[in-house]
Amino acid sequence: MFRLSHYRILWSVVILIVALAWFARISLNLEGVYNTGVAFSIPIPTYLIYILMSGLILWVIYWHLTLPVKTWMTNIGAGLVIGGGLSNLIERILNNGKVWDYFTVLPGGYFNLADVAVISGIIILIYQEVKYERPLR
Repeated sequence: MFRLSHYRILWSVVILIVALAWFARISLNLEGVYNTGVAFSIPIPTYLIYILMSGLILWVIYWHLTLPVKTWMTNIGAGLVIGGGLSNLIERILNNGKVWDYFTVLPGGYFNLADVAVISGIIILIYQEVKYERPLR
């Protein structure tokens, strides 16, 4: 059943994540590095990154639209993945395939707020799938 409130939550989270990621990138002036690869700077050709990121975003949108049961957690999880993915995709398009990573965990392990959103969203979605005993499609 189509419920407008589910989509309001989803797209509100998407907009919030894109805005917060860009605010952190532009306004906070955090030290970091440009990353042309994916997680932990794994080198992948730029065109392949664009294809993979776009595919992930579109798959999550499709998956969310076809969910038989939508909870506020699935809306938030999907919104985090879509918002973080869009933020990184936009930044790569505007910066010749690079994103600015400003958090670090290990030497060489840089990431940004959009990456945190994507990983958090994936964790929430997997938890929801296990909780409701539905296989990921």
